[in-house]
Amino acid sequence: MEEGIAQDNQPDDEQPPTHIGCDGIKKRIAPINQKNCSKGEQKASHEDFGNGVYDALQSGYVVDYYLMTVECYSDDFDHTGTYTALAEAWGNDLSASNSYVTSTWRYNYRVINRANSVISGTAALDTSIIDDDTKASIIAQAKSLRALTYFKLVNLYGAVPLQLDPLASDLSNINLARTDTAVVYDTIVSDLKSAIPSLSELTSSSDQFYANKDFAYGLLSKVYLYLGEYDSALVYADRVLANTSLGLVDDYSDLWTTSSNLEGLLRIDYTSSDNNYLAFFFDADNGGRYEIAPSDYLYAAFDDSDDVRKDLISTSTSGYVLSKYNDVSTGIDKFYILRLAEIYLIAAEASAELGDYATATTYYNIVRARAGADTHTLTTSNWKSLIFNERRLELFGEGQRWLDLKRSGLASTYIAEKASVTWDDISTKYLKWPIPQDEIDANSAISDADQNDGY
Repeated sequence: MEEGIAQDNQPDDEQPPTHIGCDGIKKRIAPINQKNCSKGEQKASHEDFGNGVYDALQSGYVVDYYLMTVECYSDDFDHTGTYTALAEAWGNDLSASNSYVTSTWRYNYRVINRANSVISGTAALDTSIIDDDTKASIIAQAKSLRALTYFKLVNLYGAVPLQLDPLASDLSNINLARTDTAVVYDTIVSDLKSAIPSLSELTSSSDQFYANKDFAYGLLSKVYLYLGEYDSALVYADRVLANTSLGLVDDYSDLWTTSSNLEGLLRIDYTSSDNNYLAFFFDADNGGRYEIAPSDYLYAAFDDSDDVRKDLISTSTSGYVLSKYNDVSTGIDKFYILRLAEIYLIAAEASAELGDYATATTYYNIVRARAGADTHTLTTSNWKSLIFNERRLELFGEGQRWLDLKRSGLASTYIAEKASVTWDDISTKYLKWPIPQDEIDANSAISDADQNDGY
C-alpha cells in the first residue's frame, strides 16, 4: 500500500475534498426530493442518507491513518515503518503540507458535511413521509456525530471553521474563517444537549454501532472535563453509569474481538467489503506492515506485573506489537470511539478535581480491578499522576494519549524525552497541529496569517 492512498472503504468518487465545503454532498440529497418516488421509498432513501454519516466515520483518515498519526505524536508509539508523514508525527515536527494532517482535516469535514445535510434535509421532510420520532432520531444522531467530530478537530487544530449548514448550490458558503474555540465548544455542547432527548438508550450490544443516549451523555461528560467544568462532567458520567444494562467486559482481552459487548458506548462497525487497516498497520508477523509500534515508555508505564492489559503488547523479533487489532486479512476490527471504562476514569478525574478523593478512588479502582492490578487510594498529592497513568494503561492504542498529555500540561515534559524529538519546547509551537496548507490556499477566508503559531 502506498502512503496516503485511499482505502477500500473510500470510494473513488469521494477522494479528499480540496477544503471544507467540497464533499460532493449534493448527489446524496437528490434522491430524497425525487417526486416520482413513493413515500416509502423516500423514507428509506433518507434513512440510507443518514447512514452516510456513519460511512464517513469509517474513513481511514478518521480512524486508521489518524490513529497512527496521533499515537506517534504522543510518547506511546514509535514509528517503525517508512511513511514520511508518520516520521514527522513521531518527531512532533509536522509541516502544514503533511498528508495525514491534511487528510485528517478533510475527511473529518466530510463527516460534518454529511451530518449538516442530514440535519437540514431531514428537518425539511413532511410528516407524511417520515414520522416525527424517526425524524428526530435521525437529526439527533447526526448532531451527536457532528459534535464528536468538532470535538476532535478543535482539540487537534484549535480554532476551526464552524460549518453548520449544507454547502449551498452556488457555493456561497464554501469559504469560512476560523471560529474561536469557545464558540466551537458551545456548539458541541448545544448539539449534544439537543440530541439527547431523541436518542435511544443503549440496552443491546447492537446499539453500540449507532449514536445513542449513553454515548451522548458520555461524550458530553468528556467535553465538560476538557472545559474544566467538573460538576457537569460528573453529572453526565453518572448518567451513563446509572444504566444497568451496561458493564465492563470481565476479561479485558475480550474487548478486542469482533464480538459486540455492552462496554462500548460507540463503536465503528466494519465488514470485509467495508474494511479498515488497523491490524495491518500494527502487525509484525502475520502479513502486516508494522508501521508503528508500542514504545519503551508505554511498556515501562505498567506498574503492576499482574496487569492483564500489558498482555495486549506482545513481542516479536521486530519489537513490541500492539495486539488490540488482530484481523489483518479482512480488516473488520471494530474501533471504539468511547467505552464505559473511560467513563469511570472521567468520573474519577472529575471527582478528584472536586476534592472528593473517596469517590474518585472508587471509580478509579473499578477499572484497576478489572485489569487484575493492585488498587490505590487517591489523595490530593497523587491523584493526577495515578489517573492520567491509568488512562494511559487502559486506553493505549485508542488515540487518547496525546490529548491527555496536552490538556494535563504534561506534554512538554514527556514529549521532550522522546529520542525522535530534536528541539526544545513543545509549548512554543506544536501543541496544535498546523492548519493544512491546502486549506489556506483554497479558502479565501483563511490566510497564512491565520496559521497556528510557529508554523
